[in-house]
Order: sequence, then C-alpha cells, then structure tokens
Amino acid sequence: MPQYSAGNITHNRLITVASAVAFGFACFQLAVQFIPESGAVTTPTPAVNSSASPDKLPTPNYDELANWNLFGNPKVKTKAKKVVPIVAPETRLKLELQGIVYSNPPADGIAIISEPGKPQKTYHLGDALPGNATLYALEQDHVILQRNGRHETLTLRKSPDMQTPMNETTVQSDLPVQRMQVSTDKKII
Repeated sequence: MPQYSAGNITHNRLITVASAVAFGFACFQLAVQFIPESGAVTTPTPAVNSSASPDKLPTPNYDELANWNLFGNPKVKTKAKKVVPIVAPETRLKLELQGIVYSNPPADGIAIISEPGKPQKTYHLGDALPGNATLYALEQDHVILQRNGRHETLTLRKSPDMQTPMNETTVQSDLPVQRMQVSTDKKII
C-alpha cells in the first residue's frame, strides 16, 4: 500500500501544475500559428452583387438542372436481349443433376451435380465439372454443359412417382425439393 506523506503530495501537485502549464503553452503556440502575420485580425466580407437587391434574387433555372441527368438518363431505354434457348444433345458423361437453384441474375444460380457413388457438389456458371466439362447455362429442368467446344444437356432426374421433373409447382410433401426459385427482388411484402 503506498504511503502518502506531505512531501509526496507536494511533489504530485508540482508535477500536475507543470503539466498544465506545458499544455497551456502548447495550445498557445498552436493558436499563434493561425493568426495572420500582420497582427490584424480580419473578417471576411461576403461578396455583394451591386445589381441585385436583396428582394430580387436570381431565379434558378430548373430546366437546366434537370438536363444534368444526375441520376442517369431516363430517356435512354435498353432493349432486352432475346434469349434463344440452346438445343443440345444429352451428355454421355456419368453425371446426375440433383437440383437447380435458379436465380435472377442467372450468374448467381447453382447446379447440384453428383457422380455415381460420390457425394453431390454445387457448381456455379463457369465452374469446371468432372469429365472436362464446364457449366455453361442453367435452365428450368436442365443445365447446359460445354465440353470440347460443344454444348451438351444434363437433365434433372425424374422422380419415380412423376412423369415430369420436379419443380416448385409439383413438389409433394413427402419428396425432397429438387429445384427452387431464388429471387433477389428487394420488394418487401
């Protein structure tokens, strides 16, 4: 436990006073740097247009401001590209399409693909697949692969109870979901 004596307290007060004086001197030196060298303190005066009276201020030109297109040009309309479906033969690769997570934009979509006897993996557009193929496009019930410069189709496997591939409108409660639509729409419902 520290012992307090009259000499100790006097010494601490002396250090505190010296620190306060040094801090005050540093603040004074800083303030002196902002004073003009002439010594006279001047205040800026606003520029006054002698031709305009305070009652008659110039009217802003809102048409000119609107032509600046601060948020883009609303008159320019982009034409939607017509998507032509790719017709390609079924692939001969030993791959099974387990599911498709379709997204808008399609680049965010995922294909769930497996090889026989191996666990399924997820693939994005442009990813390399087994068999020297690349995932090229996602469709509702199939994906398009690109292999050796040619397109091939890998179709979503059919449920044994159904004649069509399962999707969000044909899912039954006792069957796993094979495909789902992911929306990036920012609307709040």
